[in-house]
Amino acid sequence: MHFLLAGAFIISFAPVLVRLVDLPSAVIGFYRMLFGLFVLILIGFFRRQNCKVDSKTFKLALGAGLFFALDILFWQRSIHLIGPGLATLLANCQIFFVTLIGWAVLKEKPHPRLWIAIPTAILGLWLVVGPSWNSLSDGPAGILLGGLAAISYSLYLLVLRAAEKNHRKTNPEGPSPVMLWNTFSSLLILFMTVQMEKSSIALASGNLWLILIAYGIFIQGLAWLFISKGLAQVPASRGSLILLLQPALALVWDVLFFHHPLSAREASGALLTLIAIYYGASLKT
Repeated sequence: MHFLLAGAFIISFAPVLVRLVDLPSAVIGFYRMLFGLFVLILIGFFRRQNCKVDSKTFKLALGAGLFFALDILFWQRSIHLIGPGLATLLANCQIFFVTLIGWAVLKEKPHPRLWIAIPTAILGLWLVVGPSWNSLSDGPAGILLGGLAAISYSLYLLVLRAAEKNHRKTNPEGPSPVMLWNTFSSLLILFMTVQMEKSSIALASGNLWLILIAYGIFIQGLAWLFISKGLAQVPASRGSLILLLQPALALVWDVLFFHHPLSAREASGALLTLIAIYYGASLKT
């Protein structure tokens, strides 16, 4: 539980760092994974971590990396279109996609609460973006990308949790290398995306280096290491619930650091959405 809380707090600063960098999303994601992988390798070295995993865990970790790379691409592009607060709030509607995937794939029957929580969350999001939809030139595109990020994020959480749990079956003690292989997979995918988009990975200033190094070390290297460990220790619904600290805090940072003019309607809508997500996520499994 404490690992998830710490990880959720740290990743709430991720949209702030992304907002400070004017680079293509794939390039930002590439450096996040590069510096994050470097930190994970160092941590593994000092903890004498065995990087070997069984075939199933390896495939799951690589699959998680694919979904995480997609999540990063959609989410970061959404941030530049509609701001870090709303983009992160949309991405964290993953709780509903986790439930739907669990219903369709894992045969987990949804709790009746969700039939109240889902429409309430949609109403809350409409209060945030609906009335001002026409005033946002890039609003529809940003909201669509935020929704795609939520789907990718939910798949990532489910596959990452499956990889960690499968690894723990044969290695219940000691550090897990799942996050290392997951990050390596995301790094390769984002690098290929950079090449396909013909973007440059050259950084023009020292400030960019500092921001991206911090982004990789703290967000990918430390925060997700904590989250990966914590997800395997709690039920999926509780893990998703704790991760909702991220959008709540991200909205706070958006107002404090970027002076986002938060109206009463937007604040009410965001609060209603978070309450609905909490209500839908806080179920006993």
